[in-house]
Amino acid sequence: MNKKLKLLGVAAAMSLSVNAQAAIIDLFSIPQNINDNTADLTAVTATVTDAADPGSIIGGVRDISVNLINDTNPSTANMVEMDIFGGILSFSNDNGAGGEGIVQWDATPGLALNMTGLGGIDLRADGSNAFVYEVLSVDLGFQISIEVYTDATHWTKALIQTDNVGVDTIPFVNLENAALCGNVPPPIGSLLAVTCGAAGPANLSSVGALQTILNVSGGTLAVDLSIRNITTQVPEPATIALLGAGLVGAGFAGRRRKSVK
Repeated sequence: MNKKLKLLGVAAAMSLSVNAQAAIIDLFSIPQNINDNTADLTAVTATVTDAADPGSIIGGVRDISVNLINDTNPSTANMVEMDIFGGILSFSNDNGAGGEGIVQWDATPGLALNMTGLGGIDLRADGSNAFVYEVLSVDLGFQISIEVYTDATHWTKALIQTDNVGVDTIPFVNLENAALCGNVPPPIGSLLAVTCGAAGPANLSSVGALQTILNVSGGTLAVDLSIRNITTQVPEPATIALLGAGLVGAGFAGRRRKSVK
């Protein structure tokens, strides 16, 4: 009986740790493709829903845009393109082209940002403490803006320099830290700048919209990159703590049997 109770405790702990999963921002499983070959300050936009893969996009709606901002040789019909397919977002600029790409999640079709469209989603509810995504390929350094909105006066925009492939982690504490607002640059790795709303930074426990801007203002010519799906991150200590709780429970059951894992 004692062994059975211990096994049940371990099983329960394992179940808890498995269920402590990260939140999905976008699995990039719903395809989209747009391009812009005219440097006229007008973006090309598109919208999809997650009807074909429910739950794969936070808020159920993804808006994207590309805008060819800089073109050093218009006669060659340079182009900026964003392609989303099979769990990967690819963003490419022809030689001499500097374009900007936007990916937006606000549960509202159209690129006009609805800062409360997600209705106050609590991204900390599952224990998450960061956004995480993987840069699969990049040929030139570029700047990416990670933006979180609670409402029109509470928001955070973090400007990040990306030069290499690998997993990028954006801690929630950096996005909620009012002391970082307006500091250029804050001394935190590749974080270049943080700007915030008039009333302060975003609250990750009440998220109204999310937005990512790739190659901000078309700053890097001819950059090509790809990233894997975007999720939140549940820290390892939380999982270990859950496992420990299960083992303690099993030990408690054993002690009850012995009256005195």
